[in-house]
Amino acid sequence: MTQDQRTEPEQAGKPVHTADDPAPPAPAASTSTPSTSTPSTPRPHPRSNLLGKNPAGVLGLADILAAAVLALLAALVAFALPVGSQMRALITLPVLLVAPGYLLLQAAVGSHRPGQRLLHALIACGVSPPLVALLALLTAALPGGFRSGTIIVTVTLACLGLGAVAILRRRRVATALPEAASAS
Repeated sequence: MTQDQRTEPEQAGKPVHTADDPAPPAPAASTSTPSTSTPSTPRPHPRSNLLGKNPAGVLGLADILAAAVLALLAALVAFALPVGSQMRALITLPVLLVAPGYLLLQAAVGSHRPGQRLLHALIACGVSPPLVALLALLTAALPGGFRSGTIIVTVTLACLGLGAVAILRRRRVATALPEAASAS
């Protein structure tokens, strides 16, 4: 075929095949990977955990439960060990500086991805000291007054309460997400 005999589609980069030409080449194989799920098989929700349950399952709540349990254990250690003990300070201070703020963040804004939870843990280091200070000032109005035992109980109860609110929030968000995905 000479250049003058080419048709418009061939000149635009699309070859024209005539009856004299051999069979057209086979289309190139797709480089994308085939989908493993069929349209009739429901795919797991992108936020589901390894067990295929929603993120509000026990694994999805592990960070909140761990923070609440650590706050409770730190309170027990604070009552069990003497006031000047280095072991008491080593166990209670890290929990005191992270757990209340982390639980407050999870109760207030929650987190949608595990990467956000790490960020919230870092932010909690700045949120916890003022929160503990406010809770300590609150104890001045309580019958026990501004004493270490009353402060420990108040901070622990606040952590447990914030943990409960955080769990309720995460479960509510987890059940709302699949409904929103199915509606769209």
